[in-house]
Amino acid sequence: MYKYHLAKNYLFQEPYQLKDFLLRQIGRLYMQPCDSVGLHRQANLFELTIITGGTGTCFANGVPKVVKRGDIYLSFPNELHNIVSSKDDPLQFDFFAFETADPVYQQKLQSIAEHYSQKERVFSDERIVNLVSDCIAEFNNEDPDLLYCMFKSIMIHLIRNFPLNEEKTKTLAARSVSTAESFCYQMMHYVDTHVCSIQNLEEIANVLNYNYSYLSALFKKTTGQTLSTYYQQKRLETAKLLMADPSLSITQIAEKLNYSSLYTFSRAFKLMFGVSPREYHKSVREHT
Repeated sequence: MYKYHLAKNYLFQEPYQLKDFLLRQIGRLYMQPCDSVGLHRQANLFELTIITGGTGTCFANGVPKVVKRGDIYLSFPNELHNIVSSKDDPLQFDFFAFETADPVYQQKLQSIAEHYSQKERVFSDERIVNLVSDCIAEFNNEDPDLLYCMFKSIMIHLIRNFPLNEEKTKTLAARSVSTAESFCYQMMHYVDTHVCSIQNLEEIANVLNYNYSYLSALFKKTTGQTLSTYYQQKRLETAKLLMADPSLSITQIAEKLNYSSLYTFSRAFKLMFGVSPREYHKSVREHT
């Protein structure tokens, strides 16, 4: 049995429809050690499995792919699908299953299904992580305009993570261009989309397959600021945005952004914005 399971399920009834977007399932699941969702046919829909904690294995037509916190696994229509939790670090994930009636997006999603193998399904994008989490929180309010905007944003970010055909070739070629501007853009993009999950900036060196010292020096020479400074600024800007969420305490925000202590977070926040997190948090709540 699952430890925790929250779901809006429209698999066996009319989908939840907002304009050209059809939602089939959305929710959150915390698994027990060695627990399994159970082998099932995916039906004619796409699904995002967003790993928020623990480790496990996603299966598509019998092909396994190990997943961990921060990973997003894309499932394609009509596959045999299963998810199995690890024994020592039980899996936690959000899920988002959908269709679209928009012919342009239908074609793009179909092309992704045709061009990407089972082992190419895992990617990471904190914008999608946050959007799906926001959708789950917002769903009870059922504001159709806001939900539609979030659904459409998820679709756009998803498609951008899977470039196709000539676009795919251009994207891969762009990654190999050794200009300073290209490298700096890729470093900035990684920070922007992983700001809540970065444990060490040397992760970027692993992603780009270059020495971190070289990349760090290149970033400073090209942009005039250090990569560490850019990361700290983005982290604190994100903290400021998270202050608007009444469900998050200052301590939780500091933990979410991987600060070593509340003191370290408070000191950095005040140095950048001129007020303490507590003062800013209070002013946001009063304004709200």
